[in-house]
Amino acid sequence: MNTHLIFNPARAWQLLSNDFQINYKRILIGAGALFGILLLIGFVFGSDGGSNAPDFHYSLFPFSFIAIGLVLTSFSFREMNSPHERQFYLSLPATNFEKFLVRWFEMVVLYPLFYIVLYYIFSLIFNTLSARYFGSIYDAFQPFSINVYVFFRVFLIAHSIFFLGAIAFQKYNFFKTAFFSFGLFILSVLIFVVLFRITFASFFGEGLFSEPVVEANINDSFKNFIETTAIPVSEFLVHWILPLFLWFVAYLKLTEKEL
Repeated sequence: MNTHLIFNPARAWQLLSNDFQINYKRILIGAGALFGILLLIGFVFGSDGGSNAPDFHYSLFPFSFIAIGLVLTSFSFREMNSPHERQFYLSLPATNFEKFLVRWFEMVVLYPLFYIVLYYIFSLIFNTLSARYFGSIYDAFQPFSINVYVFFRVFLIAHSIFFLGAIAFQKYNFFKTAFFSFGLFILSVLIFVVLFRITFASFFGEGLFSEPVVEANINDSFKNFIETTAIPVSEFLVHWILPLFLWFVAYLKLTEKEL
């Protein structure tokens, strides 16, 4: 193992098995607690006239799926926060790439599958009990619908950010990543606004927040460029390139970790 890019399926499987053996009790307890919380939220909602919102599941599912997933992602490399566990984890007979890929696989593949199955079972039980005891009828949760796919795409983008934070930060990874991401977002918006005002200064009066003083007419060619090129390219960069880039940076950060 003289290179970080060596990948051995047997070693990766052993890492995955070790994680399951160490955490299976936590997984079962967490799943049971989550199931109970979802039922409690659902019954509170249903007893308060929830039949007016038949798409209830497509409000609760994405919030719970993404929120829980990001919290768990922040703990992907929790061993790094303890000197003893850090030493044990970094000394495991596996490459950095295998360690990275296993933890990535757990959150990007196993977690969504597990949560979708858990939520589907919850939705069946909740819909039946809610219709019987509260008279509230909800649309069935469809795990293979386009909505679930959209939520999964959003989760992948957010996961790449918090996965990097799980490696880059020590302790309080979730909060540090959230605050840092929010601050970076605000800074990016401010930079964009300033550059926009500088570029199109002739259309505005004095002051950063002044109203436009010249009416701008967008010709058809520019409008077509925005709709057919700028927006699709931006979506492609955000949906695909950004997660891949952040995962790559996260891997590089992991290779910097030493005993």
